[in-house]
Formats: sequence, C-alpha cells, structure tokens
Amino acid sequence: MKLINKLKSKIMFFVLTCYGTAYAAMPTPQPPSQGTGGGYFNTIRGYIYDGAVVIGLLIAAAALLAVAKNVIVEFNNISEGKGTWTKFGTFIVIGVVLVVACIWLATEAVETLSSI
Repeated sequence: MKLINKLKSKIMFFVLTCYGTAYAAMPTPQPPSQGTGGGYFNTIRGYIYDGAVVIGLLIAAAALLAVAKNVIVEFNNISEGKGTWTKFGTFIVIGVVLVVACIWLATEAVETLSSI
C-alpha cells in the first residue's frame, strides 16, 4: 500500500511538472497574414484565407506524391520486364504537367482569395 501511494505521488508530481512546463512554453498565436485590423470578422477572414492557402499547398503536395508513386511503380515494372520506357516517359511528362497545373491553380486561388 505504501508503494502504491509513493507511486501515485511520483506520477502526480510528474504530471504537474509536465503540465506546468508545457503551459509555460506555449507560444502566442500568430496573427493572420491578412485582415488583422477591423475586429473579429476581419481576423477570422484572415485565418480562413491562411487555411485555404495551406489546403492548396497540401493538394499540390498530394499531387506531387501521387506522381512520384506512379513513376516509381512504372520504373519497377520496367525492371521486372512488364513495362516500357515509353510508358515511363509518358508518366513523367503527364506528372510534371499535373504538378505544374496544381501549383498554378493554387497560386490563382490565392490571388482570388486575396482580392475578396
């Protein structure tokens, strides 16, 4: 019983120490890149704008990863004798066009959102 009480007190001390350290080290929130003035509505609109930009970047990153995966799979197919170099080159060309189109559309969306 004494061991359990001692263990409980050590766990409680550890939890309180970690909580105090984590709470003390919390950073202050950064203001949005746009719309910091003018009240809550402009601040919320600025955060929504920043979130939309991040979502666009995530979509472009997902497109890049999908292209890379398909190119690697096709290269493995060539190594096993199942694929052709023409198909591999086609994947690369179409993949580059897809990634550039995603980045261009994300840039256009940022410009459109910033004008609202």
